[in-house]
Amino acid sequence: MAFKIYHQQCEQVDRKAFYLRSVEQSLNKKVIIKKNDTGKPYLACQSAFISITHKDQEAVIAVSDQPIGIDVESLNQHVNTLKLAKRFFYASEYEYLLSLDKDVCMHAFIHFWTGKEAVTKLKGLGVPSSLKAIELDPYNGFKPMNDDINIEFQAINDHYLLAIAMFYESNIHGS
Repeated sequence: MAFKIYHQQCEQVDRKAFYLRSVEQSLNKKVIIKKNDTGKPYLACQSAFISITHKDQEAVIAVSDQPIGIDVESLNQHVNTLKLAKRFFYASEYEYLLSLDKDVCMHAFIHFWTGKEAVTKLKGLGVPSSLKAIELDPYNGFKPMNDDINIEFQAINDHYLLAIAMFYESNIHGS
């Protein structure tokens, strides 16, 4: 199993049950989900790797036999992208966003943000302070520069963008 992505629309109170049910379905056994000191979820049985994300009512969990990090964000954000980019992104990423039209800029910003968050979750780093430590190349599919990590992006319901980060030796094409 390279990895499996489970997605569901649910209220906040239902997320934990959805995550647990998805992992148990994937592994075909009962599990306990815990969190480490940085808040990264892991399985007490250590039989697989997981990554959890949510935005609004969209809940997503990845179950993998290799380390994995995921993040989901709305494509319909109403945030000051340039202000956030200046604070959390590399100067080259910020300058790239400055060169774009407003609509394209928002789309690129969300690729940067989800990609960076997925990498921080893969590495077990704290967010958002570590976002500036990860440089993505917008001219190469928003892949990390000088890193052995691959990022794949998938649309969810045409309103959300999911970023999946794995180390290169892992199979990024899940089921």
